[in-house]
Formats: sequence, C-alpha cells, structure tokens
Amino acid sequence: MSEALQNQRTFALVGHGGCGKTSTAEMILFNAGVIDRLGKIEEGTTALDTEPEEIKRRGSIQSGFAGYKWDKNDHYLIDTPGDANFCGDLPYSLAASDGVVFTIDAVDGVKPLSRKAWAAVEKANLPTVIYINKMDRDRADFDSAFDSLNSALGISPVLLHYPIGIKENFKGVVDMLSGKAMMFGEDGAVSEGDIPADIADEVETIRETMIENIAESDEDLMEKYFEEGELSPEDITKGLKAGVAAGELVPVVLSAALNNQGGQMIL
Repeated sequence: MSEALQNQRTFALVGHGGCGKTSTAEMILFNAGVIDRLGKIEEGTTALDTEPEEIKRRGSIQSGFAGYKWDKNDHYLIDTPGDANFCGDLPYSLAASDGVVFTIDAVDGVKPLSRKAWAAVEKANLPTVIYINKMDRDRADFDSAFDSLNSALGISPVLLHYPIGIKENFKGVVDMLSGKAMMFGEDGAVSEGDIPADIADEVETIRETMIENIAESDEDLMEKYFEEGELSPEDITKGLKAGVAAGELVPVVLSAALNNQGGQMIL
C-alpha cells in the first residue's frame, strides 16, 4: 500500500436526527482550517447541508462529504442523514468508511433511531468512537445520556472525557488519558487547568476503570497490570488504539459543537 493511502482516514458521522452531526462536521472543518467561520443549521449556512430542501428542513437528506488534513494525515468525513426517511444510504456510507463517530446528544441520549443506526454500525464491524454532543444545552444530562449507552445499546464504553460543568456551565473536560483538566476558551482554544476538587475522586475512579478496561483488552497488558499494578502512559495509549481498532473498546468523548467547545480535542 502506498504511503499516501496509509495516511488517509475516512469516517462516518452516524446517529439519530437532530443530535448535531452536521454541526459537528462544521466544528471539525472549522478547527482544521477548511472553513473560516462556523455555519449554522438554522441559518442555512453550513458547509454540508447546501441543498434547498436541506436548508428548508434544517436537516440532512443525503450524505455530505468533506476532507481535511490533520496531524499529517488526510481525513475524509461522511455526514450521514439521521432522519428515518433519508437514511437508506447509511450502509453504503459505512462501507466506504474506516471508522465511525457514533453521535448522541446529552439532552436525549439514545433514541429509537439511534438503536437502528447502531445496529448498522455493528453489522459493518468498524472501529467506533461514541461522541456525546450538546453538553451545553439547558436540559443536558450527562449521566443519563452515558447510562443510556448501556441500557439501550447494551454496551459498556470507555469514558475518555469527564465533564467539568454542565449546561451553561460546561467549561471543559478531564482528559482521562493524560489525567489533566482541559479548559475551553474562545474560538475553540483549549488550555490545561486544575481538576476541580469536587470531582477529583470521581475522576480517579473512572480513570482506574479505563485503565483496567484497556488492560483487559490485551493479554500482555493484563499481565503487566497484574504484576506492576499500573500501566505507563505509552501502554495506555497503545492499548487503547489497539483495542479500538480490534473492536474490543468503544471510547466516549464529549463536546458542544455549536459553541466549538472541545473541537480540537475531537480532532
């Protein structure tokens, strides 16, 4: 395989209608420098929903495609429709993808159409990251949305981000891989900060669970974890990548696409 092909990645944004897939695509393209402003569904100014009917409906009626370069790799995203009337091409979009960003939102969690979309993702057997959007909304409930992944889809995902604040107070996440607080600034900027004392114990417990899950996905890592009681940052990152690629691990990340909160971390 040529080096050019090895450096290409194609992923599909999949999820129920209204969960913010197109806004997420907009956030990704903005942070990657492909577009110079964040378009809005309500204003009909997004880069991918350009058909008159899409602007009228305020939703995708066909898959949208866009490319960008990040970390020396060429990435291609496929923004799939979430409306039941227009999701017939989902299997074809998945067939053209190397991976999936499965999207739900913090307001509604897993919805009936999410289950249908998840069944298609499972059938495609692709490495998947779950993305919880709309963490800044008035009715956002992170715990409920996260729990719905298990209760409705029957999966036990690995949490990579823990929210710092919720709703209008959503101001950052704890990155479980680094163990550091990442605070959101203006224009998508992210800076390191201190983990708030009131969530420190919860974060420690979740991070331990994450490391255990990563260790359990690899026999060598499991042996090392039992012998040494810990894994190095390199082991954690390597194990996570291998586990996701093999379909053994499904990580969860958080963001608020409309406000470009967490966009650079999603990239």
